[in-house]
Order: sequence, then structure tokens, then C-alpha cells
Amino acid sequence: MILTVDLQSDSAAPTDTSELGVIDMQTDSFVEGSLQPAVPAPPLFNAAAIRQTLIQLVDVAQPATMAATPETVLGAMQRLVDVIGELRSPHSGWSADLPQTPENLFPYVTEEAYDLLDALQQQSIQPTPHATDATPAIAQFLQQDYCSITDLTPWLLWAIARSSYEVMQLMEGVEVQIAQPDQEWQTGILRLAIALQFDSPDLNWALDLVTLQPCQPHLSPDAQIQSTTLSPSSPLVAGELVQQVMQQIQRATPVLCPFVTGIQTTLLMPQDDWQAGLLQLQFGLEFMPTVGTSKSSQDTALNSSSATPDEQTDSPESEPPVPSSSTNSLKPLIQFTDTNWSSQYSAIVNQQHLDAILTHLQTSRTHDAVHLSPTSSIADVVEAGLIITNQLHQSSTLASRNIPHQIWGLSQLNLRLLWCVSRGAHEIMQLMAGIAAQVLQPTQSWQTGTLRLAVNLKLQTPELDWQLDLVTGRTSPVNSQFLAEDAIAQSHQTQWCQHPTLVQRLTHQVMHDIQHATPEIQLLLDGTDINLQQGDEPWQPGTLQLITGFEFVPDRPAV
Repeated sequence: MILTVDLQSDSAAPTDTSELGVIDMQTDSFVEGSLQPAVPAPPLFNAAAIRQTLIQLVDVAQPATMAATPETVLGAMQRLVDVIGELRSPHSGWSADLPQTPENLFPYVTEEAYDLLDALQQQSIQPTPHATDATPAIAQFLQQDYCSITDLTPWLLWAIARSSYEVMQLMEGVEVQIAQPDQEWQTGILRLAIALQFDSPDLNWALDLVTLQPCQPHLSPDAQIQSTTLSPSSPLVAGELVQQVMQQIQRATPVLCPFVTGIQTTLLMPQDDWQAGLLQLQFGLEFMPTVGTSKSSQDTALNSSSATPDEQTDSPESEPPVPSSSTNSLKPLIQFTDTNWSSQYSAIVNQQHLDAILTHLQTSRTHDAVHLSPTSSIADVVEAGLIITNQLHQSSTLASRNIPHQIWGLSQLNLRLLWCVSRGAHEIMQLMAGIAAQVLQPTQSWQTGTLRLAVNLKLQTPELDWQLDLVTGRTSPVNSQFLAEDAIAQSHQTQWCQHPTLVQRLTHQVMHDIQHATPEIQLLLDGTDINLQQGDEPWQPGTLQLITGFEFVPDRPAV
């Protein structure tokens, strides 16, 4: 239960603690640690002063120079991973009593393993700047010498949310059923609580990054969690869920690892001296029960969780209506029908994710890690294939991005695409939300207003022509008027146009960062074939396409 802290009083609520851990990014293994949920706020906790605090960014590890993975190596590894994946299939005939170790797998992957070893031996892998999923846009924020808590907070939240769609959902809060030790099941909202904590001999505080208030008590690590969103098939243990989330965040966005392990820094609060100490991210779960829940509601939820994922996703009843501005209030379902397009989409996602994992193995410097290099042994190759297969199978980032192979409710698809686009850069998220800006358009005077990156989903069938705004969820005119590329924009709310900047350059920057983080989005910008169903009506063939452009809403009409 979340307790309210009275900021006017001299006390703050206590917090529970649990043993968590961090990822060793050299070995890619989970290391048990003493990372604890946020400590209680001090008696004179001053949220306003903390938000105005200035931090010196020191000892923040920048993303390492990565080694470019040759296409022949990448292709050979993909074939090895595919075979291992097939052997894991329930229909492969693999004995349940025989563990899938590198030694046991070798007779079945001999050809693929030697192909990969041959590719490694024929290629000269040179360290070069390499565009993996850790995009340059992520690291740019950390290149400044100083930043305020006000600026750091939204960047951290974005960097965490980009790790997977499920992590973003958990940050926002999901409906669950909870059974805490010695208590009955309760229904309520579960939220991933993320705190920024600072510890020094003279100053200690922990700030909830979402509420910007003192941290609240965390859910017991032994609590049982049942949720069709998080785990449709079986209950989760709270402590294990937090560990899984932390692993996912660090693998998807390695630049956050120093914040998880702790950064030695100095900060300056208003009306105080410089303080040296440890700045660290803390993770926990908060639960707010719904009033009037009972065991029967838990039984109902558990019964509903027995439905298959396809039934849960495809059910029109789970889908909110089309925005009221549409002339049709039915709840459409969308199915991607171009198999070649879908295969290409998945291949792009899988290859980028595989590239990031393989690059890490190639550049590892620890003695106990699996090394992939021209001098690797065949045993190392098979073991690396098994490790990569495990990571691909467990990656919620990969699952979040692979969208073509299921039926989607329209609003669910909108939210998933919104996440895919916004993970490219924090500035993209800012622009999608809208920023205060000045704009000079040809033949017009300077105007002040709101500049926004519009991302619209255009749907066409023989009977309809829709264009839905992913951010607002509302229909927009089919022929939306975007700013001309030769217009000038300036805003102090984003680094991308601190000075007068051509809209054409802004557009190029957006597409550049999207291509680094989610290159598969280009296929959606090109468009693809779909089937669309409204209610009980027959499926209709149609097309789907993402359309982007900059919109400007002036505070007052141009003179």
C-alpha cells in the first residue's frame, strides 16, 4: 500500500528493503548486490530544493567503441541460433531428460558452428564506431558537465522506458492481484517505483522520479503477483520481477549501468555548499489496492488469465473505441497480411538485436567470458550460440518490437508504435509531446506557439480513409498540413533547436535517430498491406502507413 507523506511534518514513511543486484556488462551475468529500495526521506526533505539541485556529471562511463560485426559473421550466427531455436521446439523430438548443453548440442549444429568459425577466421574485425541499439542519442545527454535534477529526471525515465514496452507499462501502473505474506489476495495497481538517491556524509535523500516526492514503502519481495499483462500463465514473485526488470533495463540501455551501480559525483543544492557523494538509481514496486476487492475478484482474474495470449490480444471487448471524432465508433482489429513484409520486418529487428549481443561477446575483456574471435574454439562458438539464443528468447525488448505476427486492436497497436518511435531519442519524445517554440515560415512573421512532431497512422480500405494521431489517439485530417521544410524553428526546450534551425534538419535528425534505434520503422513509413475488421463485419483488405511531420499551433494568428 502506498502511504501519503506529509511534507509539512517532521517524519517520513519507512521503506522495506530487499536484496537486488546489477548486471556485469562484461560477462552479461547477473551479479547479486546490495542495491536496496530507497531509504526514508530525512526529516527536512525539501523536494523543491532537490529538483533545483545541480549535478556535476563525473565518472559516467560513455558507451564503449564497438566492433563492427561483419555481415558474414552475423549471418552465420543467425543460422546457428535458428537451428538451436528449432531444437528447443516442443516438436523437435529432443528428450526432456537431456539438457541442452554445448556438448549435447554440438552433433546437431556441427555444420552451422563450423560455418561461423570459418566466418570469424576469414574476417578482420576492427574496432570502429558502431550503431548498436545503444544509440549515440542516448549518450549525448551525459556529455555535458552539469545538469539539473529537473533535466536529468525526464531523461532517466525515458532511458528506462525505452528498454521494453512492458517496462513502460509497469512504470505507468498495471492492474494486478497481490498476495502479500500472511495476507489475502487483493486487486489494485502495481507500479515500478524508480528513485534517484544521493548519499554523502552530510546529505541523504531519495526522490521518486515520477512523483518528484519522497519515496513510499515498497512491496515485500516475497509478495505474489498475478497479472495478465505481466505474466498470463503463472504468478510472479515481486523480488524476482524487480531483478528481471533491472536486467532488461541494463541490457537494453547499457549507458544506465553506472546509474544503477552508483556514480561518484558532486552536487549543489540551493542555499548549501557543494556535496560529494554517491548518486544511484533504486528500483522497487509499489501497490495501491482497489477499494472493496475480495478473494472472488482474484478468482475471476485467475480464470480470465487462462485465456491464450492471442485470445487476450484479439478480443474486441478488450479494445477501447475508436476516438469520438471518428464517424465509426466500432473497435477495429488489424492484421498484417504481406508475409514478405512481415518477414523483412522481423529480420531487421532480430538482426539488430543479434548484432548488439554478438558485438558484446566479441569485445569482452574478462577472463571468464565467452570470447568470439578468429582464434575461438569450436566449443566457444557453440557456447556463444547457446548464450545468444537464451538472450534472444528472454529479451522483452525484442518481443516489444516484433509486431507483425499477431492481430492487433487499433489502440493497442497505436501505443506499441508510439513506444517504438519514441525510443529513438529523448528529444523525439519531447517533440512528440510538443514544445514551446518560435517559428518563422516563408512569407510570414515570427510566431510563438507549440511545435510538435506528429506521427499519424494512415488506414485505408475500400470503405474508409482514416488518419489517427498516435499521441492524441484522435483522428486528424487526411491531408494534414505540416510545416514546410524551409521553415525555421527555435526552442530552448530541446537541444536540437536551441538556435534557429531548418525544419528539414530537424526532420533529418528525427529520422536518423529512429533508424539507429528502430530501423524497422522505415518499413511502416513505406506502408504495407493489412486486413481490417470492424465488429462482426467481414475482414476488409487495406493499407497501413506511418506519416510523420512537424505541426505548429501558434499562440495567436500570424500578422
